[in-house]
Amino acid sequence: MRLLLVEDDEILAHTIGNALTEQGYIVDIAHDGESGQDYAHVFTYDLMLLDVSLPKQNGIALCRQLRHEHFNNPILLLTAKDRSEDKVSGLDAGADDYVVKPCTMPELLARIRALLRRQGESSSPVLEWGDLYLNPSTCEVYWQDHPLSLSPKEYNLLELFLRNPKRVFSKSAILEHLWSFDDPPSEDTIRAHIKGLRRKFKAVGAKELIETVYGLGYRLKAIAPPETTSTSEPSAESDTPEQSAAATKQEKTLAAVAQMWGQFKAPFLQRITPLEEAIAALENQSLSSELRQTAEQQAHKLAGSLGMYGLDQGSQWARKVEYWFIERQNPTPDEIQELQTWVVDLRQLIEHPPFPTEAENKVEPPSPPPLTPVQSSLRLLCIDADTSLQASLQTEAQQWQIEVEQVLHLEQAVARIPWPQGDPPQDSPPDVLLLNLNFPNPDNKGLIFLKDVAESCPQLPILVTGENFNFSNRIAIARLGGDALLAKPLDPTQVFQTAWSLFQRNHPPPMSILAVDDDPLILTRLEDFLTPWGVELQPLADPRLFWETLEQCRPHFLILDVEMPYINGIELCQVIRCDPVWHHVPILFLSTNRDRETIHRIYQVGADDYISKPVTELELITRIINRILRSRP
Repeated sequence: MRLLLVEDDEILAHTIGNALTEQGYIVDIAHDGESGQDYAHVFTYDLMLLDVSLPKQNGIALCRQLRHEHFNNPILLLTAKDRSEDKVSGLDAGADDYVVKPCTMPELLARIRALLRRQGESSSPVLEWGDLYLNPSTCEVYWQDHPLSLSPKEYNLLELFLRNPKRVFSKSAILEHLWSFDDPPSEDTIRAHIKGLRRKFKAVGAKELIETVYGLGYRLKAIAPPETTSTSEPSAESDTPEQSAAATKQEKTLAAVAQMWGQFKAPFLQRITPLEEAIAALENQSLSSELRQTAEQQAHKLAGSLGMYGLDQGSQWARKVEYWFIERQNPTPDEIQELQTWVVDLRQLIEHPPFPTEAENKVEPPSPPPLTPVQSSLRLLCIDADTSLQASLQTEAQQWQIEVEQVLHLEQAVARIPWPQGDPPQDSPPDVLLLNLNFPNPDNKGLIFLKDVAESCPQLPILVTGENFNFSNRIAIARLGGDALLAKPLDPTQVFQTAWSLFQRNHPPPMSILAVDDDPLILTRLEDFLTPWGVELQPLADPRLFWETLEQCRPHFLILDVEMPYINGIELCQVIRCDPVWHHVPILFLSTNRDRETIHRIYQVGADDYISKPVTELELITRIINRILRSRP
């Protein structure tokens, strides 16, 4: 089902959008009333969630306008305004429900499900079509007693048919209902999902449930009513599995929301800063109306969004702070002290939330690997039946600081590989493999060995050698995981040079990065992200010191913010690209700017990559390491 969320708080919109997507809904997000109205005119939505305090056009006015334009599907108002007259105003404008922030995510999802149930033809929470059952509360699908394991899009497609059992859906209508505005697929994708559903129905004995109406689209095929029916009221015990499944789903939802905290913790802390600045101004009796308004707005956003993460106490403190700035025009010192206590408590709560943070739950990703210093020598394992190979390589191996070992059979090589699930080799494992494949009739075992090593030991470089390589052979080797290819006869210098190059590509020396951002919280977070990976970070908060710092630390990589005082990141990038010494250094922009014009300008001046804040650790690490490796000679 397709939902529209109109919310000007980007953090909260992202949080709710992720939770709804996790439940299988298709979600479009708009950040102001006018954009929300534009979306509503273009697409058909099963339900809309509107914030009340929206820029350009508030949520109540938008709701009233939609009802005037005969939008009859459910509208849910989501707001931090909890006064009775606000609720009455929203409901009188045509809203079906009015949810006061903060509310827990399970409560919000339950209200959405309730509104969607009322919109359907049946009041039953379970959708049925003959022996086919779909429970939207638990996302479970059964044919008779057989559970069906469906992909998210297959589930959404089936739910669309079951909620509209007599309607024929064209491919364009299905696209409109099941894919967001930013992610439109081709019509071939729809045919593939229909085919996948039919295949899974057939596997459990349910044939021809979805029929093609040629020239029009797809619909559920009419099913003859059963000859006899026998129903009985379920006992309390029979409800237990469904309740258990619902509880499990709720736990997963809460866990997913908690996991996002690591991504949004820094922006939440940024919202505390204006509050602290306002308190300092109050103590000096210099609080301006602009700073008071900014502090009130940030407290309002905190009150509405912290509860979505289960931090209800934080929402209460933020609401008190908001009302304090609204009501206290001439505060006493005791009242200022009370305000300061709430803000300090808010910061401590955000910095140390009661649920496990991303850092505490972090599992070390298998790729990319931690950066480690290059060792002074390496071990080359030659897998080749040519007994003269080792002798020809051995003459120059010492000057290249390479220890050469040769095995004549694959079985011997298998015992020398450090397989993840196997016993470690008795001797030190090799650093690089030299594998001979005899084209045009390569041994299938050699190709299988190549594929197995590439998949199981991705950090072990494989240098393939052989004779009569054509283009098809080269494609096959690349697809199976070969890192380099040398045709026989082999030149020892070329072998050793390639071996060292492959090894250093997978084990680069420690890298230094210069990060320029006027936000010290971002710089601290970057240091937390990069240090465990062996990256030396040089943080710089004042861009005026950029050139001096650049020449002093001589970094391998630059991270720049866009908007900074004195000199912006785009200007710094232009300076780098114009310099003959530094023009080659990779540059990544890390910014909250998401407008197309800014992003286009970033790449126009020579940026290599761009990431929108807030960023996850794994995304940042992967982007940086991949860019460093590609920039190495």
